[in-house]
Amino acid sequence: MPAIADNHARTINFGHGYSCHITLLRPESIGEIKLHSNNPEDSLAIDPTFFSHENDMIIIKRGAQKMQAILEGKPFTPIRKNMLYLVEKGNDEQLEQDIRNRTGTSTTPVVLVKWGQ
Repeated sequence: MPAIADNHARTINFGHGYSCHITLLRPESIGEIKLHSNNPEDSLAIDPTFFSHENDMIIIKRGAQKMQAILEGKPFTPIRKNMLYLVEKGNDEQLEQDIRNRTGTSTTPVVLVKWGQ
């Protein structure tokens, strides 16, 4: 690709490269969508509560570690240049913070409606 869209396309890194993403398809964390008021024109108060269930972080860290191993593998050696995101291997706290800093949604999330709460 001629550029890498970073930070949800707020930052563009020009130059050729490749990227890899991990996705948690069945999170156990449950977010909230609330109304600010009874005015239908008002925006919603949305809190995805990413990683509020501890299993979500455990699973996504395993995925991140596997992804890093793949990208650092021998097949990528001839084309690998500078890596934008470097997390020290074995540094669990650094990995978790990196994940929390760069997490976002990539598809339409499922909404479970609880009436009267």
